[in-house]
Amino acid sequence: MARIAFSSLACPEWPIERVVDAAAQWGYAGVELRSFGTGSTRFACDPAMTGGHKLRRLFMAAGVEPAGVATGLALDDPVCPPVVGHLLSKSWACVDEGRSYVEIAKGLGAPHVRLFGFHVPKVPFQSRRGTLKRIAGRAARLANACRHHGVNVLMENGGDFGSAHDLIEIVNAAGHPGVRACYDIAAGVSAGDDPVQAVRDMSDALDVVRIRDRKGDNPVELGTGELPNQAVVAALARQGFTGWLVYEWERAWIDGLASPELVLPKAAQTLSSWLGAGDASAHSAA
Repeated sequence: MARIAFSSLACPEWPIERVVDAAAQWGYAGVELRSFGTGSTRFACDPAMTGGHKLRRLFMAAGVEPAGVATGLALDDPVCPPVVGHLLSKSWACVDEGRSYVEIAKGLGAPHVRLFGFHVPKVPFQSRRGTLKRIAGRAARLANACRHHGVNVLMENGGDFGSAHDLIEIVNAAGHPGVRACYDIAAGVSAGDDPVQAVRDMSDALDVVRIRDRKGDNPVELGTGELPNQAVVAALARQGFTGWLVYEWERAWIDGLASPELVLPKAAQTLSSWLGAGDASAHSAA
């Protein structure tokens, strides 16, 4: 069965101890920790601010898993000049930055680092096809560099690569077993996806599904909005998905959202009930 986690975007001001304790109290199996890298103090719970051994002990004591390290790193930097630029070390700068996040994930014991493709650069000689190839090549290079660390590269849909088809293209072009997929339902819907079909299409590569809800452009509590999250969770249960469902309440980015104490416990209950219903229907069909 899938496991449920929440993103630390819901509680950026909380120290890591409080985040882990809350996850255990509210019925989450894991926490996805947002990181801005070494030296950042933007989030009090950034895993880069705490030693890996201490983090491992905290999670183990609470019976909670680190579901992953989420970053805002995109692999879409253009290569300039377009041909010889590939030979310059700066064309691989994002891969070097990615390695620093891999070290954080390794110390924490997290299974992956979340990255993006994101944009086709608005500069001359940068096509979508070429950009996708460059993103995939960088993802594969990073995955190869961290293959002995027990950490995968997790590519998420978004921006100009917002659909499930885009995500599958990147993963397939990378051609590396350590490059996996995270599907953001909201981003997929915005790109025109049928997300139920999307999770079926990418099942072999899918490790994480990101869940949030909205009415129009406004975030709302899970199950009260317009996104087909329940149908997606049921589909995942039927197909035997064993990865992570990461609930995202975007308090870090959006002012005025309700406190995590009000939202996260209810989201855990909702996701658990959806998983149970989906799992029961799967057994009935069998």
